[in-house]
Amino acid sequence: MNGLTIGRMAKKAGVTIDTVRFYERRGLIAEPPRSASNYRLYPEEDAARLRFIRQAKDLGFSLTEIKELLGLRNDPAATKADVKHCAEAKIRDIKQKIKDLSRILAALEPLTATCNGHGPVSECPILEALETDQNHHHHGEVSPGGGNMVDKDPVGGMEVKRVDQTMNREHLGRTVHFCSERCK
Repeated sequence: MNGLTIGRMAKKAGVTIDTVRFYERRGLIAEPPRSASNYRLYPEEDAARLRFIRQAKDLGFSLTEIKELLGLRNDPAATKADVKHCAEAKIRDIKQKIKDLSRILAALEPLTATCNGHGPVSECPILEALETDQNHHHHGEVSPGGGNMVDKDPVGGMEVKRVDQTMNREHLGRTVHFCSERCK
């Protein structure tokens, strides 16, 4: 019986043995037949499949998305448009993550600037801001014409209306809400 042992296949694909086992458990590669001495013997094409999985992961695709791509790759009825649709969906997802991270960064940088890094932790304006009930304002938007605010959870997308009792400061073209008088 011909085939690659798990160690040889892992090396050929540029992954670890544990990664091979993990992908096998997740159904991304089939469980291989065993030799007479009970060694797993993977077909050569599984090394290419593992490289495909590794490269797709490097591009940010989840294992579920990779399964979908592999399914398209093996579906004779699939088209380039189907694959392009998956890639475009991943691009939209990445752009949204960048937007969310940029919003978080824009709120965190000025908050961090409020702390000089000296003195007792009990006087730290960063911790004070994080401990107040108003700390959600770093992710929110002020509604036009007032202090009411709509908080948007960047992960869950849930909206919560709150009354803004904190001071506002313009930063990077948007209003950032601070939670402490020390943030002036």
